[in-house]
Amino acid sequence: MSHRTQLDALAEDILPGALGDLASRHGTARELVQYLEDRYMQSKHHNQDPTGVEIEAHSILAETLGEVASDIDRITGALDHMLRLESTVITTLAQRVSMTASRMRLNEERYARHKLKKVRISRTTKVSQSQEASSVIDGSAASDEMNGTSAVKAALPSHERLAIAKRLQGLRHLVYPELRSA
Repeated sequence: MSHRTQLDALAEDILPGALGDLASRHGTARELVQYLEDRYMQSKHHNQDPTGVEIEAHSILAETLGEVASDIDRITGALDHMLRLESTVITTLAQRVSMTASRMRLNEERYARHKLKKVRISRTTKVSQSQEASSVIDGSAASDEMNGTSAVKAALPSHERLAIAKRLQGLRHLVYPELRSA
């Protein structure tokens, strides 16, 4: 039987039944005390010895109080069992929450690494493109070696040297993006 089923049975059947039994015993004990009190008063009123009524009252009340104590013991046992089950459920939920929080942190870390990797890739691409553009403009192998693009330049086809006006005219859309559509 699962914890949830046991908790439901305790909360809906066992505890209300035991509390109902205790309440009915309370009512019965009150009626019994009233009855014994009336018998005691009658025996005193008829000038009889009330000792027999006292002995009977003691035995009946001891039996009734024993039943009440048994009911209370049953209720406390059920409450103790219910609290242990709820404690187990809470512990299980706390472990699940902790595990979910760990998974969330792990996923956040993976997402952050993925985003950082994309930024690095795009930054590397932009840097290599700007180095290629500067080597085309400068046209010097020394600047390629300083920028670390000699391998990139070796992989690219060779370009002929152009006059500075032609080079700048070809790159004006980099300086003036609004001229790109023109």
